[in-house]
Amino acid sequence: MTTFRLPENCLSLFKDLSNSTIDNLYGLTPKLRGAKLYNAFSRPLGHKDFNALQADSKTYGLGEFNPHELVDALKSKTSGVHVHLGYEWDQTVKALDMACSLILIDYPELSSLDDHKPLRVSLLAEELGITDEELELLSWEPTANMSEDGLIYNYIITFGEDCPQEILSKIRGINAYREVSVSANAFDEPDYDEHEVKQIGEAEFFQKVAGERMTIAEAKNQVETFIDEGAYLEAESQLDIYIAESGLLFEEAPVITDYSYFMGADLMYLTLKGTMAGSVDPDSDRMRTHHSVTPRIELHVHVEVPEDNSEDLHLYWGAPF
Repeated sequence: MTTFRLPENCLSLFKDLSNSTIDNLYGLTPKLRGAKLYNAFSRPLGHKDFNALQADSKTYGLGEFNPHELVDALKSKTSGVHVHLGYEWDQTVKALDMACSLILIDYPELSSLDDHKPLRVSLLAEELGITDEELELLSWEPTANMSEDGLIYNYIITFGEDCPQEILSKIRGINAYREVSVSANAFDEPDYDEHEVKQIGEAEFFQKVAGERMTIAEAKNQVETFIDEGAYLEAESQLDIYIAESGLLFEEAPVITDYSYFMGADLMYLTLKGTMAGSVDPDSDRMRTHHSVTPRIELHVHVEVPEDNSEDLHLYWGAPF
């Protein structure tokens, strides 16, 4: 096993990540604390125990630190921290993700972890060599090149004159007339593994949700109403341990600053990222200086389209899968 070296000034991050993760798992089995907990988190990093990790950190000093490698080692299916804690792998991964989200304010070096998981792109964007987000910024018209029997050989896509040149310049094989040839399968839906998802744009997401059963505006209204009515309680539930430890009060709905849309083989969901604005509880003596009054939150809304067209969308809160 490769030994992960942790700079000495990151030991407090390691401890906070360990404690926050076990807090998120609390209730499944008795909670570990102190040396036993830190030992369990040290072993996936290639150290005998926490004492060995601390000793190595002192010699490593202010060496390089890659938070992705740290979290990836803890999440390993074969040798991750779940092996040493006695939890299921998927439960531990969810607890780790929540822990990273909760301590982002104190440790901004973890902020880039949100973008670490690779996501599938559409087949068309993949052929063009751009992202789905860039594809959404372009105007284009496809023309099928087909036989007399209707067999499609390929498509010629012509991009509009108003398209950003910096995106067009990335497209593979585009000619001076803003045309490019793509395969006959470019508009197919990609095949998904059971838990594989891809990120899509807002317009495509609500178009798929609405389908033929309702307008896009109706679909948006149902989802937005669900979020407005339930985001506060869902965020408060996510932060229950944080609230208990900090003594903070959260009386306002979360401020959502980012919406992302995802689709898998048999699921569709939104991810909402934002912050909660807290205030000090005058009756509590538990306020600790390292707790932020504006912790980050990440919420997920699942969308299910019922078979009966007369029913509203089925919406519920929960982890991605």
